[in-house]
Formats: sequence, C-alpha cells, structure tokens
Amino acid sequence: MKRSALLLLCLFATVSYAQPAPQPTVTKQYVGRLMTGVPTPFPEDLKEANNGFGKALLDGDMKALEKYLVPDLIVFDMGRSAYSREQYIKQMARMDSAILKTRNFLTQPRIQVSIKGDSALMTASYSAEYRASVALGVTETLVYRKYGPVWQLQHLHRSWFPIASTAPKPADGNAVP
Repeated sequence: MKRSALLLLCLFATVSYAQPAPQPTVTKQYVGRLMTGVPTPFPEDLKEANNGFGKALLDGDMKALEKYLVPDLIVFDMGRSAYSREQYIKQMARMDSAILKTRNFLTQPRIQVSIKGDSALMTASYSAEYRASVALGVTETLVYRKYGPVWQLQHLHRSWFPIASTAPKPADGNAVP
C-alpha cells in the first residue's frame, strides 16, 4: 500500500512540475499595457468592471481597486497567494502594479468569457515583455460575481512561463541584466 501511494505521489509530482515546451523567439510588436479587444457579446457592466480593475491596478490606486474586489477574494499569482481583499491589497497588489507598469503585450490577448447567472468566468492567454527584456507567456483565470448591479472579482489565478528573451545580447552571448 505504501509503495503504490509513493508511486502515485511521484507520478503526480512529475506531471505537476513538467515544464512547457520551449517557445519560439518573439519579435517585439507592442499591443499595449491593458487588455483590449474582448469578445462580443460581452456585457458592458462586466467589461467596465474588468477594465476598472486593470486600470486601478496599473495606476497603483489601491482605494479604487477595493471596489472591484469581493472581501473574500482568493488570488494565486507567481507562487504567491492571498485569501482576502485586504491581504491582496496589503501584500500583493503593489507588486502587481509595479510589474504591470513594465508590461507590454507582444501578442493580442486571447480572451474567452462564459457567463451564467451572476457568475462570469474569464480566461486570457498572451505573451508579454516585462522590463523591456523578460518575455513571458501568461495565462489568467478571473472569476467575477455580480452583486446587485456591480461585478466584482472573486478569484484571480495567473501562471507565468518564460519564453525566449527579446533582450539584446553582448558579444559574449550573456543576456543584459
């Protein structure tokens, strides 16, 4: 019994930590800093909430950010987690804001939205460059809930994986720091 449990654990660990296949080098073609081009039909009030959340985060406006987040927000991002709006704002939002200020989309985000009743599931995937040298593939899942007339973010999960850097390299072949 112990042997099969250990084998199952090893199999799970191998699958869980498998790295994505190497991505081709991405050439610079900036699309912008905020996600645009969301699919239609996409309710205006949900679009406004999503864009408001993104703008408040990009601007570093923590007070404005609060109104887009439910009190029991759950966030998983780059190995970090928060289990409330207060915890996210205190421990993660400022770093997220700083990171977003250096982001330029290399590809137009692919966005899918599914709405059922007062819940909306939004997924996005894109390539972006950070600090003008680090190219990452990003996938995001956002879950919104509608409280009365207002959509608020209930859950956010981001996964990041490196793709070929677009940074210039010196003659010795090492990446510029």
